[in-house]
Amino acid sequence: MFYYSKKEGSAIADMNCYDYSTVSANVLFDEMVVTEVEDAYYLCIHAQQFTGCKKSKDDTWKFEPNQKVRIKINRKEYKKRDFRTKVEETRQPSQFERVVCKLIETGIWNIKDHCFYGDMQIGENSATASILTGQDVFGNNLPPEQVKRNIDRVFGIQAKPKSEKKHFTDEELESAAAAGGFVSKGFSGGVKSQTEFEKLSDRFRFLQEHLKAKYPALNVETIYDISPYGIVEQPIAENLKLNVESTVAFYLNFIHGQRTSG
Repeated sequence: MFYYSKKEGSAIADMNCYDYSTVSANVLFDEMVVTEVEDAYYLCIHAQQFTGCKKSKDDTWKFEPNQKVRIKINRKEYKKRDFRTKVEETRQPSQFERVVCKLIETGIWNIKDHCFYGDMQIGENSATASILTGQDVFGNNLPPEQVKRNIDRVFGIQAKPKSEKKHFTDEELESAAAAGGFVSKGFSGGVKSQTEFEKLSDRFRFLQEHLKAKYPALNVETIYDISPYGIVEQPIAENLKLNVESTVAFYLNFIHGQRTSG
């Protein structure tokens, strides 16, 4: 997941995830308030700890405790512009997003009357799949108590009356939802048109996230790092270098095309 600093005039920063199937993050929080709009929920979190996240172009960055962040959870089919083809595509909510929606819409999380505290694993695995399907990896039906244990394993949270919230004002929560989701440079919307450099930066951040998930030891700080010359210098096993080069070849061609055309 990528952290984006709060915008001027906003009290809440963004945590963005392009693909939850590649993420393994954990957040510990003393307050989470869920707001709702027609097509999404926003998890507004006052976090003490957030692991598995980074800030682009800042290797020294570490998540500082007591920050307000939000995570957008798509609840319906939505449109997104494909960064490779520039064609708008229709996407479905991810498995993780569907799990969160299920917890809310079945009343397990009563977001109208409650806010929450505890910890949450962010990502997709056999536990999140079982929460959706009620089955194990072999297709066997699980008893309700096992599904409940899996919910508690992924979402170790407790509820408290919403009237007891301390960290978010009503104005902040309204603003978080009204902003239309993640607004920092274009993964799922924006408040202004992007420059070509901003578009290129977003696509490179996406590339970084996916490559680091597949090859954790890979250094992906500049485009040179994943060029054929840079891959030769990478601190990874020789038999992996050809795999890396094959994986990034398409993306490098795309990024280079955007760079020279701008």
